[in-house]
Amino acid sequence: MISSLQTTPPARQSAPQDGTNTEATESTVTEQTVIEQTVIEQIEEMVEDWDFDEVDEITVSSASQLIKDLSFASVDFVQLFVAIETAFGRKFGFHDLIMPADTYVEDLSVGEIVAYIRTMLQPETAVSTASPAATHSIGDAVGDAIAAPPEQRLTDADFAQFQQLIPTPPALAPTGDRNPPAVFILSPPRSGSTLFRIMLAGHPQLFVPPELHLLTYRDLQERSHALGNDLNRHLLSGTIQAIQHAYACSQADAEQQMASYTAQNLSVQQFYQELQASPGVSGSDRLLIDKTPSYSYHLSLLQRIEALFDNAIYIHLSRHPYGMIRSFTDARLDQLVPFLSRSPFSAQQRAELIWATSEQNIQTFLQSVDAHRQLHIRYEDIVKATAPAMQKVSQFLQIPFSESLLTPYESTDQRMTAGGEANAQMSGDLKFHLHGQIEASMADRWRQFHTQDFLSDRSLSLARSLGYEV
Repeated sequence: MISSLQTTPPARQSAPQDGTNTEATESTVTEQTVIEQTVIEQIEEMVEDWDFDEVDEITVSSASQLIKDLSFASVDFVQLFVAIETAFGRKFGFHDLIMPADTYVEDLSVGEIVAYIRTMLQPETAVSTASPAATHSIGDAVGDAIAAPPEQRLTDADFAQFQQLIPTPPALAPTGDRNPPAVFILSPPRSGSTLFRIMLAGHPQLFVPPELHLLTYRDLQERSHALGNDLNRHLLSGTIQAIQHAYACSQADAEQQMASYTAQNLSVQQFYQELQASPGVSGSDRLLIDKTPSYSYHLSLLQRIEALFDNAIYIHLSRHPYGMIRSFTDARLDQLVPFLSRSPFSAQQRAELIWATSEQNIQTFLQSVDAHRQLHIRYEDIVKATAPAMQKVSQFLQIPFSESLLTPYESTDQRMTAGGEANAQMSGDLKFHLHGQIEASMADRWRQFHTQDFLSDRSLSLARSLGYEV
């Protein structure tokens, strides 16, 4: 049994001799104590039922590490962060804590979490000693910034400039016959595609791995060279998990198999063929689905699908632009995409530019695709009217409806949401793990942050074409 976690009470401050406000000093000390006690209470509640033989007492002032000393896994961090945010009644956006300088930390101490929260609460949102849960409505630093007076609306010239920043993929020469049909989920990032993927992955006739990040490249060596760095290495994990489940092998075996494919320098088309012919896909009569939002950044990437696959099937997943923009800026994805981080636009503008560019590319591409091979579905419908929305998807894919489509938090192994290097490094959209069920409120949560319209004329037109009121 773990020993009780305790804070180290701050020393009593003597009255300052230089005219410093004593009440302010005592308020700061009190604030620190409240934060410490709140954080430790949440950790204590989490670990009290864990099977520890003996663990040294943990204090804020110590160097106790949550992974080293308490065997925390990434999902445990998510649970802890949710508990802390619930206790304080506000979002803290723990991204900067777990991923400073765009690199995941190896461990976290109790003191580091306390210090981070105190920083986030300064200076405008100091915690109340009376009732932490009542100090702040659901909101975060990003949301507060977006609620501020809007920036100048984007113009056609801004979109033209942005288009020049997006790297043009190298020309692709298909090899041999086209692959069997596959399904591609087309959407801008932060449009609910992770939740949608995991819902679909529960169906026994669908094989829906995490993001594969394949179409951007001609072959696996080119892909490995582009993504095999500290910033992007986690993007390579989708194919590892796909192999692991397609061949029912261990992660180590899957990594070895992927290394072999890369050494052979399989083309992207050939790798898709390997997956589609695997026992877990073809042998189980399952349909491969690729969900990688970055495909929509460039029209030529979408056009590659038609060149590589016979009668490919498309699900166009959209989300209200304000909802996507809030989620994109909250996750600070612009800092993880080189051409975005180097652009002269603000975070809010980058999010809108990506949303509008992606939607424009998707709509332009689908104009050339037979109507019976495409379906448009909205994220808002998936979370608000889940059963009818997924019945519509089942009918479109010509598969029997299954209740498993409605329970994304069950059978996690089949859905490829746990295990693997990506999970260990806390990569991907961990916000999925912040919930225990589909929450209809997520569809309109952005309304708490966007209090003034700022969309460009282009974005407004695209949003209306998707059925959104703006």
